[in-house]
Amino acid sequence: MDLAFIALHGKGGEDGSIQGFLETLKIKYTGSGILASVIGMDKEITKTILTANKIKTPNFSIINKESNIKKNLTFPSILKPINEGSSN
Repeated sequence: MDLAFIALHGKGGEDGSIQGFLETLKIKYTGSGILASVIGMDKEITKTILTANKIKTPNFSIINKESNIKKNLTFPSILKPINEGSSN
């Protein structure tokens, strides 16, 4: 195989997994590398990088089992899992 054309979405396709697999097999592929894929799939890491580089992004909060949701959540709000693709 000369080249893998990655046309996958979500976990396993965009999170660096397939990229890592292909790299272990020394197969060239389209799209971002492992690190960029991992970062791009994690909304918290992405937001942290954007904020640190003074790139405007909407405010965000991380809500987990230990958080007091009622205390941290304001309306209107959009809730998204931290490490899923798109807006799942």
